[in-house]
Amino acid sequence: MNMRRQNAEGYGSRCDRWIRAIGLTFTGILLVAASSHAGALNVSWTAPTKNTEGSSLVDPALYRVYYSTSASPCPGSNFVQVAASTLIPSPNQTVSLQLTGLATGSTYRVSVTAVDTDGKESACSAVASAVAEVNSEVAPTGPVSFGTVTIGSSATRTFTVQSTHTGTTTGTASVPAPFSIDSGSPFTLLGTGATAAVTVRFTPTSTAAASTSVSFTANGDTQSRLVTGIGTTAADTKPPLPPATSAGPPQSPHAIEPSNDADDPRAVIDWLLDRSSSRGR
Repeated sequence: MNMRRQNAEGYGSRCDRWIRAIGLTFTGILLVAASSHAGALNVSWTAPTKNTEGSSLVDPALYRVYYSTSASPCPGSNFVQVAASTLIPSPNQTVSLQLTGLATGSTYRVSVTAVDTDGKESACSAVASAVAEVNSEVAPTGPVSFGTVTIGSSATRTFTVQSTHTGTTTGTASVPAPFSIDSGSPFTLLGTGATAAVTVRFTPTSTAAASTSVSFTANGDTQSRLVTGIGTTAADTKPPLPPATSAGPPQSPHAIEPSNDADDPRAVIDWLLDRSSSRGR
């Protein structure tokens, strides 16, 4: 950007004859997943190649991307900077970045300026607007139970992270003990619909109930899922009772077959009963 002051015949400084146009456009607007999560916007624009009076732009240092929910974001206190890739931008060169940590569902306005190597800043570009959305989804969306697990063993559950935008999504998953990430972290998702499986393991060390959150962070956006589990000891696991069997009808204590054997105690009992009965007559 040739922003050195013009001579007396130049009618003003180069700062007054700044960029002819910055074509600000939004590409790959992300889809809504959950209003409780931080949102993101993919922003891209065509790098300017001419000054307002038509001369070639030769010394851009960086671009400032101003953003706000107000109608006029530029100039303002909320902005990010992107270094220029070259001092002489080529025609139709696209510059892109992602704004993260935004309020999901809110409409943001964005405007871009260029800053030269002397620190002079151009006028603000036209304002573009879009709704900030999350850039990935995590399933299941609700709490996940690992059930009852014996101490010394473990159980696993799998979550699916899916990209909801056209760019590249990179992220990680984390969770406190007694849970751990078994596989799938870090992950990289290329394009809309790409998925990654993240497996979480529950390894109880006590019989206390465990409850915590798994955090999935992707491109600056963090989503959480509640996980629960209960530890148990082997002694708490009782073996099943044997199947019930049908018993025969109980026998009467007097259902004794008579015996004629003098040495058989039953014969003596019969003789005493008969003797007692005859005396009673």
